Amino acid sequence: MQDMNPIDQKHAFSLVVFAALISGISGILIKFMSIPTTSMAAVRSGTPVLVTGVYLVFVGRSIIKEGYQTMLGASVINTARMFLFFTAYIYTSIGNAVIVMYTWPIFATILSALILKEVITRNQVLLLILSFIGILVVYADKKFSLADRDFIGISAALGCAFCYALTIVIFKSKSKHYGPAETIFYQNLIPALLFLPFLLSSRPWPSNLDWALSLTHGVAIGVIMFLAFFSGLRHLNASRASMITYLEIISAMLLGYIFLGETLTTTTIIGGGIIIFATVVMRLSK
Repeated sequence: MQDMNPIDQKHAFSLVVFAALISGISGILIKFMSIPTTSMAAVRSGTPVLVTGVYLVFVGRSIIKEGYQTMLGASVINTARMFLFFTAYIYTSIGNAVIVMYTWPIFATILSALILKEVITRNQVLLLILSFIGILVVYADKKFSLADRDFIGISAALGCAFCYALTIVIFKSKSKHYGPAETIFYQNLIPALLFLPFLLSSRPWPSNLDWALSLTHGVAIGVIMFLAFFSGLRHLNASRASMITYLEIISAMLLGYIFLGETLTTTTIIGGGIIIFATVVMRLSK
């Protein structure tokens, strides 16, 4: 693994699109696991820490540099995000979880303006609104149940959205000093340390299938997806990147349909089309 050389806006856009599409597999992998949330989080965070840690040692790169305290702070926030992430998918459907989690670009747009002082153009605001309308259309024919499991799952998804937006903006603010591999290492360091004892004390011990699924999740999402995302994020502002990642909704819901039989309704197709249209327009806009 190696850090990306400087890349243009087109390639940065492609990397974030790839990250959004591959991240859609999370719900499927989680639904088929039978281990506790804390054990899932331990493997998910521990895998990228090991992979990037070995890489950084191999290339002789120090992780202690300007702003490392901020990176550790973001890693603490990411611990809460990761727990809420798994809780959301366990307690509610993939469709409900991914839709509610995608309120995060709204938080990211606001936080990027407040923290990074990014200029949010009128077109970006309109496209963000259009994408949010697409989410509402997708959700239009679904029943919002306040039964215990749905309420817990949806609440966890909303909390996850805010935490994710905050960490993305923080990591973006330090992207000049920390490459993608270093960012992934810090992102997962505190969660790995805090969740590891829960995994080691887990009874019964995870089955071979659970290990296979959780390790796949750790590599595909924890390493590959975030490597692509942070590589692209270095060359796109946070609000622009947040728009592109709406594609994860389409990816997740299609996989939910294929593997779990979650129905793709007419409103889902229409809403998904609106989201894709807004993303394409964002790509073509200056």
